[in-house]
Amino acid sequence: MPNPNVIFKIFQFNMAESLPDDLKRKVAALNLFGLVSVTLFTVYAIIGLLTEADVIVIASLAALLLTLLSILFLNRRGKVTLSAYTLILSYMVVGLGMAYTGVSDQFSLLNSYFLPLFAVFMLSSNRALLVSSLYLGLVSALLFFPLFDRVIAFSLSFKITFFVSYILVFLTSWFVEYFWISVQSDLEKQVLVERNATKRKDEFIASLSHQIRTPLNNIMVIANLVDSLAEDEKMKDLIDTIHASTNNLVNVVNSMVEVANVDVTERDSFIINFNLSQTVANTIKLFAHQYSSNIQFNLKIDEIIPSSLGGEPVKIKQIFLNLIESLIKAKSNNKILIDIVVKKLSESPERVELLFELRSNSPIFIPTGDGRNQLITNDMVGNAIGSQVLVDVLDLRITQRLIESNGGRLSINLHSETSVFSFPYSFYKVVDINALTREELDGQSMQNNLSTSPNSLMRKVDLADANVLLVEDNLINQKIVILSLKKLVKNIEIANNGKEALDKFGTSRFDIILMDIQMPIMNGIVTTRKIREIESSTNTHTPIIAITANALQGDREECISAGMDEYLSKPFQIEVLIQKMKKLLQGS
Repeated sequence: MPNPNVIFKIFQFNMAESLPDDLKRKVAALNLFGLVSVTLFTVYAIIGLLTEADVIVIASLAALLLTLLSILFLNRRGKVTLSAYTLILSYMVVGLGMAYTGVSDQFSLLNSYFLPLFAVFMLSSNRALLVSSLYLGLVSALLFFPLFDRVIAFSLSFKITFFVSYILVFLTSWFVEYFWISVQSDLEKQVLVERNATKRKDEFIASLSHQIRTPLNNIMVIANLVDSLAEDEKMKDLIDTIHASTNNLVNVVNSMVEVANVDVTERDSFIINFNLSQTVANTIKLFAHQYSSNIQFNLKIDEIIPSSLGGEPVKIKQIFLNLIESLIKAKSNNKILIDIVVKKLSESPERVELLFELRSNSPIFIPTGDGRNQLITNDMVGNAIGSQVLVDVLDLRITQRLIESNGGRLSINLHSETSVFSFPYSFYKVVDINALTREELDGQSMQNNLSTSPNSLMRKVDLADANVLLVEDNLINQKIVILSLKKLVKNIEIANNGKEALDKFGTSRFDIILMDIQMPIMNGIVTTRKIREIESSTNTHTPIIAITANALQGDREECISAGMDEYLSKPFQIEVLIQKMKKLLQGS
């Protein structure tokens, strides 16, 4: 059985590639109906010539011209409604011509039946009723009343047959269309109900996971503290049992959370003015901090691209974080060169579309079941389904959805010696008189900034001398962290929410911040962004570690994109937190 989508594609005639899918289907239907009409009107014209019916010939040629106008001009420009009215007018012209000349045969009936069918399926119910009634009224006037001294050639039985059958065709078409719309509406309601149910389930699982992870983390930390104090072997064995049971429960929670995959593209959009060069460069610096000896970045942004754009910088950071991590974690040699090029694709009065390309001199390997790494290229997965296979293999599904939410598509080209990711992304144009000059933001300046010490904005501090700001609304969690760190750091101050954290940050100097995410008044994401805004004017950078029970896909990317330096998902080992704190305090 032929695929309806293939048929629709054929009858689009490559004229509607830029149109939405619903308009594409209507254009295809109009083209199909138009081709049938061209054939029918041509037959009418030939019959008129053979029977010397001049009115039929003129009416058929006029209808033929109207149909060609619809196919070749109106459909090409996506003027679907006007095209539908033009085709309906063509059938009116032919039908009235036949009624005027007294043609009484199957052709006249067939022509009249086409009009209500087409009107019902292409116009709204009210407009279809109006058009069909208008045609029926005009034809009835010619059938039942002598006009222009013409000879009436229609029999009474034909008049009654035409009148009744025309009404029946219209009513049948209307009921079929009404039934189809009702079925579609019911299906859409069912889909909406299922989506809402799935969303509620995901939100419940996310909330349940958050509630479980916090006490789990407390159990693990307390067990570690008790283990360090216990001297009796039997006591140590009991504590080890607590550790093992807690780890098993952690695995259960992780398996449960994998079911809840919240789509990052459904989150609220926040269009703001931002500097693209700074956004990309700051994202690169996150990796330059950690891999300064193994990775070299070259950033080149086309000078004709406006320095200030309107869009969502958080999503751009998320995309770059995921793509660069894919290149780094699957590296095949010790030294990686990553070239990042940004070019302008197109421009309109309101928007500008850019092309981002990340090119690495290293191929990509993926781990196999036997502990070895397997080279992966486009040739291995084939061209037809290769792109989606590579997205799944490299775990770039979130990245792909972020790009698709902007109307683009992630392109992956992997070869034996190079790896290339590219994608288009569009932004709004903005007029920003306070924007930095191009000389301050050109590619050479960015490259110089990247080549300098990646931690030039951070002050190196030993853990024992560190002033720590703990931003946490849960009293038990506050006590747990203080018990774990109070002997290792100089001082710990507590902020119960983001607003308190900003107040303390403005009056005191902290060497590192431990930030919870879900808090009343102001959450950790907003707090971090405001801290980074404050620091942008002081040329300083305070390390921030996210300590959160959020562990769904995209949570880590959102934290890093907001400006945090590290991310810890509860439950975690306290040694891991201490290691990350030391690393950030030493700027390594």
